[in-house]
Amino acid sequence: MKRFLVLLLLLFNLPTVNAAIKTWTGGATGNWNTPGSWTPSGVPIAGDDVIFNTLSIVTIDLGLSPISLNSLHFINNSLVTFECGETSNFRLFSTSVANPALLIETGSTFTFDATNTIGINNSTLDLTVATGCIGTISGTLNISCTGAASNGPKLDTYNSATNYGIVTVTNGGAIRILPDADNTESSITPVSTIVMLAGSVYENLKNGGSFPAGTWSTNSLARAINTGTNPPSFNGSSYGNLEWNMPGQTVASFLNDNVTFNNVNLISTNKNASNGEFRIKTGTSLGINTMTINGNLDVGVDARLVTASSSVPVGVNGGYIAVRGNINNQGTITSDGVTGTFSDFQIIGPTAQTFSNTGTFSGSTLSLTMSTPSSLTLLTPLILPSNADFIDGKIFTTVTNILTMIDGATYFGGSSTSFVEGPMKKIGDDPFDFPIGLGNMYAPIGISGGTGSAVTNEFTAEYVRANPRTVHNGNSKDPFFDHISYVEYWKLNSNTIGVTKNVKIFVHPYSFALVFNTTYPTAWNGSIWAYLDRIPAMAGPPSPPYQTGTVTTSLISSFGDFTLATPDIFAVNPLPIKLISFNAIKSNPNAALLKWELAACCSDAAKFEVEKSIDNRTFVAFDKIPGSLINRFYTLQDNRLGKGITYYRLKMIDEDGTITYSKIVALINDEAGLLITSLWPNPVQNNATVSISVAKAGKINFTIADLSGKIVKQWYASTTEGTNNIPFNTDGLASGVYHLIASGDNSKIVFQFVKQ
Repeated sequence: MKRFLVLLLLLFNLPTVNAAIKTWTGGATGNWNTPGSWTPSGVPIAGDDVIFNTLSIVTIDLGLSPISLNSLHFINNSLVTFECGETSNFRLFSTSVANPALLIETGSTFTFDATNTIGINNSTLDLTVATGCIGTISGTLNISCTGAASNGPKLDTYNSATNYGIVTVTNGGAIRILPDADNTESSITPVSTIVMLAGSVYENLKNGGSFPAGTWSTNSLARAINTGTNPPSFNGSSYGNLEWNMPGQTVASFLNDNVTFNNVNLISTNKNASNGEFRIKTGTSLGINTMTINGNLDVGVDARLVTASSSVPVGVNGGYIAVRGNINNQGTITSDGVTGTFSDFQIIGPTAQTFSNTGTFSGSTLSLTMSTPSSLTLLTPLILPSNADFIDGKIFTTVTNILTMIDGATYFGGSSTSFVEGPMKKIGDDPFDFPIGLGNMYAPIGISGGTGSAVTNEFTAEYVRANPRTVHNGNSKDPFFDHISYVEYWKLNSNTIGVTKNVKIFVHPYSFALVFNTTYPTAWNGSIWAYLDRIPAMAGPPSPPYQTGTVTTSLISSFGDFTLATPDIFAVNPLPIKLISFNAIKSNPNAALLKWELAACCSDAAKFEVEKSIDNRTFVAFDKIPGSLINRFYTLQDNRLGKGITYYRLKMIDEDGTITYSKIVALINDEAGLLITSLWPNPVQNNATVSISVAKAGKINFTIADLSGKIVKQWYASTTEGTNNIPFNTDGLASGVYHLIASGDNSKIVFQFVKQ
């Protein structure tokens, strides 16, 4: 008898040979089990294809026995509700793309509603009968429940690796889990059984619940929207957009693992409730939970985003938030982790990002990490609650939208690719080097030591790539100095009178200091660039032909504009140089290409005149071009290159009328020949550069001889046609006058220099 019942049950659940297409014609209200409600007449049986194409409320009570339909379709803008009893299990098994097991067309809505008052509900929309059952939702599927007992109705797409369906929600399609319904059961193994395409929506309106694992397109949407106290969880690791609006939330949500989203919009977490928050990491596990946001992050005024809770013990990693898009925080972004936990807010976008903060950005364990090949622009002021990591990428600030670091905070890193471009503020009495710069120039300025400091002191610093002479009364300076820098200065100001500090200026490659030991800090005192006592300078790594390091003042109490100065003449230590290089190459037998590079962009009121000569004495201008606010690189073609040697120099006319000249370069328009046009610095201390023009590429033999003719140094260098700058050193040579002899291609030339 038992065998007979089992056989009968199997036969009931398997597709039949004589399957029929059954279309609902039972009107706006009716009973599933009424034969006359169907065309052709008769209640659907196992293997049938069932179609709804009208507005209908259908009462169903299938009892404990599931019904196995081939397909269930809702078409022609139908609006259908199944009012099920405690148990109504629809098992759908079609694997046909042309005739999917579940089909809800665009404009159609299917509400699967079940009674659940005693907790035995087993109402299921089940696509797990055969491997790869297909469902397509282009309209709306509502999973609804009457009664709040456990085990409510649900959508089931996965039972095992050999029993699963694949439900695809298309653009405009939606799955809505209403209050008291059960969670969707899905998997990503062996395939994703829920596929959310771009423009699709999965809405969780229940108190609690979860968002299923699956394949979520970048522009699909997971929406949590209800007034319940319990938030939904995440069963998967990757989703599209997230919208979170739970104004009644009193239980903290948290991620169980690393989870990736596209755009995240936290409208409300009921942040004023004790646990009204969206949390990245909770508990005592050693691992790091990271929420990666590939798009924008918006935190509403009633939302609270927390990296780690206070339950994470000291010394344990907290939560990380990594954002690739723009950040708009009107609520709270914080870390409640106890001191000694580690949480990061990471800027990782491949393109420029912005940060607007009109809410709260807080937490003593929350660090800001710059790890982007691009930049972050502040649209509002931002106070960092803890440390910062400058790994890669710049932060752009303004006087209004300034970056501030609090007392005791520090930073790690800082380089020519990662710093603050614009003003920044430091609060407190601790030593601090401001990680500031401009363009590709990393140019910090630091404060340390002193008296009168308090934790409320504020110092503001900014690096300016401009001529300090045009800001403050030309070259008015202490008589000790020969000249001040022409290209840069630092703004450093304090909000407190009576504080003294040592001020440390970082001499970087673009400061153009050839002699570090005679490079000094100087400050504008209201009338001149003043001499400042300094403590021993610290040399940095060489950047030929320039030198780097730090120069630090003795204790000073007046702050403002600082720059570099030197007692050396321009030829020895050319701090004011604006021109990095000026060269001439032969582009064809009758033309020369002149190229020059500036240290920084200049005014468009500046002018450049290229002058030429055939005797190195009388120069005539043959062309001129204006300066540029956005370009450091210039070229000019001379299409009248004569035979023999042509000399060129660059006349630079600044916006204030100041005229300076470049070194002279030469081109030899002949089959052979070479010419030394300049050697600098001269006198030479250790390192020097010789500018030599050659008629054709090859190797040049360089020899240094003393006045008696004794050879003291010799080397070879490869040269290209045109002007070449060849560096060399004079280490080991005694002070005196020497001859530099260059020979090659049956030519020889001698140039005299002085070794100090």
